Parts: sequence; structure tokens; C-alpha cells
Amino acid sequence: MTIYIQIINGTIGNNLRLLLRRRILKLETYHSNIIAAYVILKKDNSSSDKSHHAEIRLSINGPDLFGKCKAANFEQAGADVIESLRKRLRKKSTE
Repeated sequence: MTIYIQIINGTIGNNLRLLLRRRILKLETYHSNIIAAYVILKKDNSSSDKSHHAEIRLSINGPDLFGKCKAANFEQAGADVIESLRKRLRKKSTE
């Protein structure tokens, strides 16, 4: 699986980049035909609590899966969207 990470209006460290890659690679245990993962991390310039957005599109055989989440930081937003995609992949594999 190829993982593409794009950051808009913010920066992340290598530790977070590696953590996201590791968590996304674990999704292959639920669906073995994941071709690529496209990750977009955005930071709003607003003063709200949830100004960090994470979007992930998984390219798989059949229709792609897409998840989107907002949180107080990139790590939490990424974890939430990966968990959402994990549940959907698990459900898809039982169908």
C-alpha cells in the first residue's frame, strides 16, 4: 500500500507522520486489497476547539472509502478517522 500525506496550513513532526503510517498500515489486516491511502491534514485559523481536520481516502477494489474528522490536534483527528475507517472495513469484510 502506498500512503500519501499532505499537510495544509500547518506542520507535523516525523513522529506523527510515522504514527499515522503505522496505524494506516494496520488497516490491511481488515482488508487486504487496499491500494493506496490519501491523507490530508488541515488546520483552520479559527479559535474553535476543533481546528484540526483529518481526511483519509482509501483506494480499494470497488468504491473508495472516505473518512473525515475534526479534533483539537492532528494526532487525535487522525486516530478518530482511522478508527472510523477500521470499523467500516471490518463491516465490509463480513458482508
